[in-house]
Amino acid sequence: MHPRDALRLKIQTFRGIAIDAKHYYGHLLLPSIQFKKENEPLVSHGGWGFPLILRKIDLERQMTPLEREAYERRFGPIEEIEDTFVRGFNTEKYMREHAQEVAAKYFPGFRLIT
Repeated sequence: MHPRDALRLKIQTFRGIAIDAKHYYGHLLLPSIQFKKENEPLVSHGGWGFPLILRKIDLERQMTPLEREAYERRFGPIEEIEDTFVRGFNTEKYMREHAQEVAAKYFPGFRLIT
């Protein structure tokens, strides 16, 4: 498989002030390739024709019912479904599994390097 056919998973962690409050954040880094068509200037694209501006995808997950309830108690009702997505994952394993699902669904044929 060619290197341009690989997505990289970048993992970041954050430890809060509460005991054991550790969150994991994941980003899928898209490959970048350069190619030149006949009689056209050199063009940079992410792998498989993604524009170069799309270099990474932040992984998100749906809030759990308990998280949503706690959020609404603190800040009020959530009106938009988009507001129920969060970027923090509670475990590294769950974040890696989600990354695999996203890669398989939206980037079939790509392999995920973690």
